[in-house]
Amino acid sequence: MQVLPFKVHFTDGQLSRLQEQLRAAHIARPTYEASSASAGHGVKRDWLVAAKKHWENGFDWRAQEARINELSHYTALVPQETGHPFKLHFIHERANKPNARTVLFIHGWPGSFLEFIDIVKILQKRGDLNIVVASSPGYAFSDPPPLNRAFYDEDVAVLLNCLMLGLGYDRYVVQAGDWGQTVARLMSIRFPAVCGAHLNFMPFGRAPDGLLEADYSEADKKGLARGQEFLDYGRGYSAMHRERTSTISFVVSSSPVALLAWGGHFAALEKPEVLAADLREFLDLVWK
Repeated sequence: MQVLPFKVHFTDGQLSRLQEQLRAAHIARPTYEASSASAGHGVKRDWLVAAKKHWENGFDWRAQEARINELSHYTALVPQETGHPFKLHFIHERANKPNARTVLFIHGWPGSFLEFIDIVKILQKRGDLNIVVASSPGYAFSDPPPLNRAFYDEDVAVLLNCLMLGLGYDRYVVQAGDWGQTVARLMSIRFPAVCGAHLNFMPFGRAPDGLLEADYSEADKKGLARGQEFLDYGRGYSAMHRERTSTISFVVSSSPVALLAWGGHFAALEKPEVLAADLREFLDLVWK
C-alpha cells in the first residue's frame, strides 16, 4: 500500500472565491419558523446571520490550517478487488513506546477529521497510543464513492480495515459516533483485527420490550426522553438524505451558507477531555 505525506492547504485564489460566495449568499427573510424557540423548525435565522458574518469577517482560515497541520497527515492508495486503488486521507500519530495500543477514529455526517483534532492532541501527550483518524470516502481529501454502483457502510468498513492492515496494525480499537458508529459496529463484527468498538452515539429511541418503567434508572429515563425528542424533532434531515439524496446534495453544494445551515454538532469537539478519558477506560477493558 502506497502511503504519502500530505499537507492541508488551499490557495489564496480558492479562499477568495469562497469569500465571494459568502458575500453573495442570500439569507431568507424572517419567518415565524426561523424565529421560533421550538426545536422542530430547524436552524434559526439570527444564528445563521451571525455565523455568516463571523465566517466572512472573523474567521482566520490560515490559523486553522496551521493548527490542522500540527498533526501528521497522509494519503494512502488502498488496494481494492476491482484493481483500482482507493485514495484515503488520514491522520497518523505513532506512539513512542513499544507494544502501544491502537485506535482508529471514524467520523460521521456532517463531520470530518477536524472534529478529532483536540482529542488526538490530548491522547498523544502520553505517547502510548497509535492513533489513526480516517477521512471516510467522499469526505475531505479522500476519493469519492464510485459513480457506477451504490456504495454502502460495508464498503467503507472494508476500506478502513484494509487501511489499518496496510499500516501494519493487526489489532486495533475503533471509536466513532453518529453515522461512523454504524461503520464501527460492522468492523467489530466482521474483522478479527478489531478488538472493540467505543461508541459515543447509538440510535436508541424507545425502551426494549419487556422492561418495566420501575426498572429504569434516572439516567435511563433521561436518555429515553432525549431519544424520543430526536425521533420527534431531530431526524427530518435523515429522511431527506434517504429519499432525496441527489436533491439535497445539489442544494447544500450550491452555497457555503446553505451547507452551514444544514450542519450539526460533534461530541468530540464539545467535550474532548471527557471522551478521551472514557476511551482510555474502554481500552483498559478490552485490550488484554
